[in-house]
Amino acid sequence: MALLDHNGECEFPIAKEKVYEALCQAIPTISGMKLESADKLLGRIMVKTGVSLFSWGENIPIQLLEVSENKTRIQITSSPKTGIMFGGAFDMGKNRKNIENILSATSQILQKNM
Repeated sequence: MALLDHNGECEFPIAKEKVYEALCQAIPTISGMKLESADKLLGRIMVKTGVSLFSWGENIPIQLLEVSENKTRIQITSSPKTGIMFGGAFDMGKNRKNIENILSATSQILQKNM
């Protein structure tokens, strides 16, 4: 973990497969985010963001962990593509906001499907 990385995690009382599907559905709806790759079997998703007013973009790996049959933990790291160089040291809260947006959008989709 680098100095500027932001980490977040959340547990949902829902099976891993359903949380994975909700994440894959939610990410494209978040402005500026792109689903780069997804591996359902491993429970890994890679999200990227493009250049914005406050950053040169971020890499956002997501890991899903099955805590029990109907409990899934999502672990998210958001870090600047440039690291500390080229303005990466001042993310203006962008990395934390990325994590909050992903968790919020995923939660909304899961609530609709309950």
